[in-house]
Amino acid sequence: MQSVDFSRFLITAVLTFIHYSAFAALPAPEIVTDPVLGLRYETAHVKFEPLPNHAVANCEYMSDEPGWKSVWFIHAQAQDSSGKIYYVIGGYDIGSNAAGAQKFFTNVYGLIVVTDRGTCITLDETRETFEAKPFDGEIKRPVRKLLAADYARRLERAFGGAEQLRTEMHNQYVDKDTLSLDMQRALKSYLPR
Repeated sequence: MQSVDFSRFLITAVLTFIHYSAFAALPAPEIVTDPVLGLRYETAHVKFEPLPNHAVANCEYMSDEPGWKSVWFIHAQAQDSSGKIYYVIGGYDIGSNAAGAQKFFTNVYGLIVVTDRGTCITLDETRETFEAKPFDGEIKRPVRKLLAADYARRLERAFGGAEQLRTEMHNQYVDKDTLSLDMQRALKSYLPR
């Protein structure tokens, strides 16, 4: 039994290494915009976890078109009580022309996608989901709270720590009054007082 678990772990580790190695070989724009707060960051210094292809393999509108490659990062992830997994993703597209020249297009709004037992649905743009709403839309408030908390953790890790994130949020004038209550609570350690 332990050898089966170890084999699964080893296979997962090898596939993850291959995925990240192939991902690292892709070109990247110098500056990308975070889809939740709109923070601009340098891709050489700020690193978010790449979204595995298998996570959105069945998502409508998520497959690459000829001449285009989409690169997505996980900015938050949460699972609800029914097992659905919600992803807050952002990234950029790489377009290539016939001569092989590449051009980058950044996605400043991001997407929320949900996966459920092999199905995948694109729900909404990220910022719309986190805006203060008087009612629960497609994503219920408990899930939005989980996503906001995970977003804060991932943001701190990507920017290299709490102090660096606090400085960046100050330098880019993040206004806490424009954030939903859930997002304010999740980011309270980093927001200007």
